[in-house]
Amino acid sequence: MSLFNTLLRLQKKSSGVPLEDYLTEIFTHILQTDSEVMSAFIKFLNVGAEGEDFYASTQVSYSALEGHHSGSRPDLVLRSDNHLIMIESKVGSGEGYQQLKRYAEHLDKKEYDNRTLIYLTKHYDPKDRNEIFKNCKNPINFKCVQWYQIYQILTPFNENVLVRELQHFLKTNHMSANNQFSPTDILALSNFSKVMKMLENVLDNSVKGEFDKVTGANYASKKVNTMKQTGKINFSGMTVMS
Repeated sequence: MSLFNTLLRLQKKSSGVPLEDYLTEIFTHILQTDSEVMSAFIKFLNVGAEGEDFYASTQVSYSALEGHHSGSRPDLVLRSDNHLIMIESKVGSGEGYQQLKRYAEHLDKKEYDNRTLIYLTKHYDPKDRNEIFKNCKNPINFKCVQWYQIYQILTPFNENVLVRELQHFLKTNHMSANNQFSPTDILALSNFSKVMKMLENVLDNSVKGEFDKVTGANYASKKVNTMKQTGKINFSGMTVMS
């Protein structure tokens, strides 16, 4: 088990800190202490000039603007001399009420040459850019990012023990896979129907007689119907997913 998983269990027992806050603090610490990871992250976001120095901070609070129902507190803020980046991180929950819209309007009011809003999530969660920025007057970059992409960014730097632990943490919490189909996956899917049909034929024909002798009439037919309805079949306590 990774160090961060162990610490998370202890932290939850004592204070119930949300996973996304915990994860953001770890990632922020790495950005603060490893300039190469920071540079790679900024390059991935496609913002900032080469060699531009960014500083990371968390839980920065902004008072409510006119028309806002509450103040705002992005999970992570990156600043350089002429660039402000606000990042909202989500793991087990979705966006709060008008959360990104409020952040965008705060960015719009800030005196920076460049402004960027990042929505960092575990699962794919597309957003309507027009709705988020409809009250903004200044140009603001916007990018949706998933945690598996952070995992990939970190890979060249896993000689850093904290990077390795964070990657382990992301992997064990199912945030490292990109869910993109490989050629092998596509080939397997293309043969799936054929394999299913072969299995049904075996159960309906050559195996059916033996099953009926041992277990009673129509046992194999019931198994085929169960497989069709549930996508899995069980023999002697062993479940096979279809």
